[in-house]
Amino acid sequence: MRNFIFLIIAFMASMSLSTAQNYVNLSFTAKMQDDSFQALDSVKILNVTRGWEETIYYPDTVLQLINSVGITEAENIGFWVYQNMPNPFEVSTEVKVQLPMDENITLTLYDVSGKQYAFYSGNLTSGLHTFTLQVRVAQMYILHVKTLQGEQNIKLLATKGSDVCQLSYAHAVS
Repeated sequence: MRNFIFLIIAFMASMSLSTAQNYVNLSFTAKMQDDSFQALDSVKILNVTRGWEETIYYPDTVLQLINSVGITEAENIGFWVYQNMPNPFEVSTEVKVQLPMDENITLTLYDVSGKQYAFYSGNLTSGLHTFTLQVRVAQMYILHVKTLQGEQNIKLLATKGSDVCQLSYAHAVS
């Protein structure tokens, strides 16, 4: 009988541990300068790390996130676009692209509203290639990279602008 009760307790404990989730509750409120509260019409939440966005509307101004614990495998579409370093950046940054074969590549820089700021197109050999990017306006950008094998996007955050906006090929890395 003791063994049976022990097995039931052990089973229940293991089930509760395996189904446990980590939750994060985000609550949004608006406070005016005179410390009075203002009803929010809507709140747009943008998660640039995981690549999703959500808009919540009044009166529901609470968002519950479930934290997943695990490693998801990135789908290999044949080429890699590495996140720019540094990010966020001031004035200029570098982006690296790994190509498994010789092919034509296009890189297009957009802002979040879809306005095109810079463009590069060229035929590159296989290997790791570095591109230099300079922007005029401090804001969030999306770099769209396209080859015959597929398309990838990365998000870039500029904290300071420069006199020019350009996307140029820097060099191949051996």
